[in-house]
Amino acid sequence: MMRLLKLLCIFLLFYIEVSAQEFGGNPPSVKWRQVNIPEARIIFPKGLDSTARRVATIVSYLNRHTGVTAGNAHRKINIVLQNQTIQSNGYVGLAPWRSEFYLTPQFNSFQLGSLQWADNLAAHEYRHVQQYMNFRKGLSKAVYYILGEEGQAVANNVAIPNWFFEGDAVFQETAVSGQGRGRIPYFFNGYRSLWSAGKQYSFMKLRNGSFKDYIPDHYALGYLMVGYGREKWGEAFWTKATDDAARFRGVFYPWQKAVKKYSGIPYRDFVKSALSYYQEQDKALPAAGTALWVTPATGRYVSNYTLPVFAGNDSLLLFKRTYREAGAWYWLINGKEEKIRTKDIAADDYYSYRNGKIVYTAYEPDARWGQRDYNVIRLMDVRTKQVRQLTKKSKYFSPDLSPDGKKIVAISYLPDQRTALHILSTDSARVLKEIPGNELVFTYPKFLDDDRIVSCIRDADGRMSVAVIDISSNTIDNLTAWSYEIKGYPFVKGDTVYFSASNGYRDDIYAVSIAGRQLYKLSNEYLGAYQPAVNETGSLVWSSFTAEGYRLKQKQLTAADWVPVAEPATAQARDLYLPNALRQTGGNILQEISPGDFPVSKYGKATRLFNFHSWRPYYEQPDWSFTLYGQNVLNTFQSRLYYSFNENERSHTAGAGATLATWFPWVTGGISYTFDRKVSDSARTIHWNELNANIGLSLPLNFTRGRWYKNLTLASSFNVEQLAITGKYKDSVASPLFNYLQFSLNWSSQVQRAVQHINPRFAQTLLFRYRTVVNEHTARQLLASGSLYFPGLGVNHSLVLSAAFQQRDTANQYRFSNNFPFARGYDGIDAPRMWKWAANYHFPVVYPDWGFGQILYFLRVRGNIFFDYAQAQSLRTLDIFSFRSAGAEIYFDTKWWNQQPVTFGLRYSRLLDDNIAGVNSPGRWEFILPVDLFSR
Repeated sequence: MMRLLKLLCIFLLFYIEVSAQEFGGNPPSVKWRQVNIPEARIIFPKGLDSTARRVATIVSYLNRHTGVTAGNAHRKINIVLQNQTIQSNGYVGLAPWRSEFYLTPQFNSFQLGSLQWADNLAAHEYRHVQQYMNFRKGLSKAVYYILGEEGQAVANNVAIPNWFFEGDAVFQETAVSGQGRGRIPYFFNGYRSLWSAGKQYSFMKLRNGSFKDYIPDHYALGYLMVGYGREKWGEAFWTKATDDAARFRGVFYPWQKAVKKYSGIPYRDFVKSALSYYQEQDKALPAAGTALWVTPATGRYVSNYTLPVFAGNDSLLLFKRTYREAGAWYWLINGKEEKIRTKDIAADDYYSYRNGKIVYTAYEPDARWGQRDYNVIRLMDVRTKQVRQLTKKSKYFSPDLSPDGKKIVAISYLPDQRTALHILSTDSARVLKEIPGNELVFTYPKFLDDDRIVSCIRDADGRMSVAVIDISSNTIDNLTAWSYEIKGYPFVKGDTVYFSASNGYRDDIYAVSIAGRQLYKLSNEYLGAYQPAVNETGSLVWSSFTAEGYRLKQKQLTAADWVPVAEPATAQARDLYLPNALRQTGGNILQEISPGDFPVSKYGKATRLFNFHSWRPYYEQPDWSFTLYGQNVLNTFQSRLYYSFNENERSHTAGAGATLATWFPWVTGGISYTFDRKVSDSARTIHWNELNANIGLSLPLNFTRGRWYKNLTLASSFNVEQLAITGKYKDSVASPLFNYLQFSLNWSSQVQRAVQHINPRFAQTLLFRYRTVVNEHTARQLLASGSLYFPGLGVNHSLVLSAAFQQRDTANQYRFSNNFPFARGYDGIDAPRMWKWAANYHFPVVYPDWGFGQILYFLRVRGNIFFDYAQAQSLRTLDIFSFRSAGAEIYFDTKWWNQQPVTFGLRYSRLLDDNIAGVNSPGRWEFILPVDLFSR
């Protein structure tokens, strides 16, 4: 039992690391309000009353009308609306039980649709609420009793695959709206590309992904599986299957057993039948066109060629991102690629080009507040590659240059949820004109001429149209009718606007004449046609998806292409693939319900500070422990209470710790008291109680700019350690008191990483820590360490050079813990002065893309050869002792249970000097569980 509990706690560490959200992300100036209804408490910044009421209305409706397909349980949740970030996302989490909506919409409508973003988030994320409410049952409930919400999270993720969580949520967002991803052709391009290319990947590969091949994400896989289950066996099919799985009926492989039980076929056959169901429907679709490929397929790794722009009739400017290289602009001239420059860190790849200049947006976070970030406009001269930043602390999207290059139009989206078009000067970045959107959302604005702008616009219901906006009068003239069909990427040539649009099962290139309002269809692509561009000779180029990434296609337009077509006129987007399942849920309710008149009240920042959600009993010989964890809903206060018992000493410890992240620096603190510690020798046994307390400040700063991620954390703390001698020696043995200060600096910087990069091509890390006793005792310790990362000989190889230095006093009145990174293979020592340098060379060995039992999957095997040279000096004799080692490490990048990434490895160290600290064997094997210093 203890081994099982220990394994579960280790698994918790991986789950928490993956699921962690932004802590202390909002400045104290944000004033919080709430809408409190029986189903949820909607917490939001002051001024978002209408959005909060809308979310509350949708949540209340879904709880009453769609909850039964997840189960009958109900549990109130806190939903926090975040409006300071440019990210478009949302989540529902346990530990603690809460949800966050990031309210800035995605302006690429092909990716997430064109519905009102808060509506889409509510429909999708509340499905996760319904799932978690109903998955606390059976063995999952038992694990909850043992470990709290963390336990339920782990049990649910073991029992029910991640594809179901997301596929079920995508199904709900589609079924209750006029659109949703399940009605967007773009959403299916991933699996269609595999079918078109004849890729027959194993189900484990589809579940776990690949460093080598393109694999669609679990959202798409989940929707295919969930939709098929509902279409074939009705809306109650997954209700019953998830009920059995969450209870762990059958214990081992509960999900597979539940699907087999209610479908009547083995799980493997269910998956095969589901994928075949969609693939067979695709075979009935019309054949694709015969346009020519412009860019090649590598066949060895995924490459994406997007956003082509003609610079003359024979030259193309494009954006390229691969699994081996970060995104960059390239020239494509006569089939040859010439790299221009890697793009700055950005929320998307979009850019505009005119007259030798590229305009784009770059991502910049607030230095301190993680929930507040910006999109700034930058202008690059293609010839000199010089970049000039035009705006600061702005939230701009999809900029475009005017024909004369003197103005820029960009979407402005502010925290108050207002969208507008801003016309800016390229010289001063001054806003020359604002065109308010009111209830409209602009996407991809393009200058038609100096006086007019073309944009694909969304209305309040999520319908789209291509429109011309007059800059002087702010009037909007629709070129196409309103519909739920997606539109985007407009390109202007003469009196014609070219754009991508969905129609049924496909996304294609269309054109509309401004004068005659006549619509033409110019492509016929099975896997979509996006980002059109046309040159002076009538050659049309665009980007289409494939199983190896996006590639460019080209065709010469002829008179046969200019045949007028009718516009689709539908009340909602077409139901793709699932003629019955989507209609069982109630239709487009998002358009029918009206926001309730719920009261708004203040939400106190100190509400439920000690929000305890999980607990961990744990045993690591000789210590038994029990820890209670808490975190408030606003994510500004973390707390823990703990008790431990040492079976060797028979001592007891009780303690508490907390971190407050409301203000600019974090405030950290903790206190513990240990009863009846003891130490014995041949003459006596001394007993004592021990008090440990600390209080400190921590300042995490994010200086990410340009092409570099940069993070700095400054921290300091004051610590007290008081020993109180007890028993018969309390009057003869002094009770020492140690007060010490600790200061630390932690810096990291790195360039962007491609998918296959083991480490960043260039990076630097630095750790500096100083600790000193400040009362009558003497004790000091200084530790400094750092690493430099460089490219290796191969594109995915990495050379890492490291160094470290540590020095302490020799008074031996108090000894600080030793964290010096000693030479590998040796037993660490704590000498008064130590230094080390090391060299590591990392390289990929193989990408197996293989697993077994739906338990363990191997994504990559990689190696590292190293040389360590450490030296230690005695300050009494000045003797220097050397510790050299060389060896190799092999790492396995894996996924467990098809979703939890874990890296482990083996190390062989050859000791080149005598190991004065311990075992003298020259060869040593070790199991290693590394921690990645850089997040992807």
